[in-house]
Amino acid sequence: MLGAGVIVGSFYGLAPLYASQQGLSTEQVGLFMGCCIFAGLLVQWPLGWLSDRYDRALLIRSFALCLAVAALPLAIMPSVPLEVLFVAGFLCSLVQFCLYPLAVAFSNDHVESDRRVSLTAMLLVTYGVGASIGPLLAGVVMKTFGNQMLYAFFSLCALILVWRIRPKAVTNLHQVDDAPLHHVAMPDSMSSSPLVAALDPRVDEQDVQDQMQTAPAEPAPEPAPVPDAPAAEPEPPVHPDPDDHPHDLSRARP
Repeated sequence: MLGAGVIVGSFYGLAPLYASQQGLSTEQVGLFMGCCIFAGLLVQWPLGWLSDRYDRALLIRSFALCLAVAALPLAIMPSVPLEVLFVAGFLCSLVQFCLYPLAVAFSNDHVESDRRVSLTAMLLVTYGVGASIGPLLAGVVMKTFGNQMLYAFFSLCALILVWRIRPKAVTNLHQVDDAPLHHVAMPDSMSSSPLVAALDPRVDEQDVQDQMQTAPAEPAPEPAPVPDAPAAEPEPPVHPDPDDHPHDLSRARP
């Protein structure tokens, strides 16, 4: 998770600077960043399919190795043609945005369900630390050796991940019984249907149906009667006294 934060944080912080120093205009820098982020969006669905069917530690190692190889052209060439820059940047982003979700899924495979909220907090803190120190380190490297060292930094971090997640280091000693946890699409509102609990893989669907059949339907509470307001009594008409207006000529007697 720390490595994913270092790589992704450095990308968001310094990739626009790298593209600008490659001679791209402001509009082209925006297109380059949009192309790279779109690659990260595009890979999420097939990544989920792969994550549910193959070993996640092996996938992290494989994607990190692919990132190390894909970043080499941009790390070696000080000046890159526009077409090569977009294609290589797209491929690098395609694999670098796989590291964070795979790390989250792999971590949840090794913790009990009642501790996953605490695990999420730790993962976010670790990712944030990596995203904070990554641009600092990559910025120093770019200033010292040139702007192309940004992708050399990505390649180096990816190789460290390949070394850290080697098969001997991943023992699966604390892996939970129901691992790997599969992704389940959930609705955005938990009150949409009483069968929403059946989407949870930890809940037996038959138990949910039995509970729905045996649970008595609660009648809706009747609204409280509103007391009738007392009818207002009509006020007697007020007739003005002519003597009260001695100066009113229209009421003067002949």
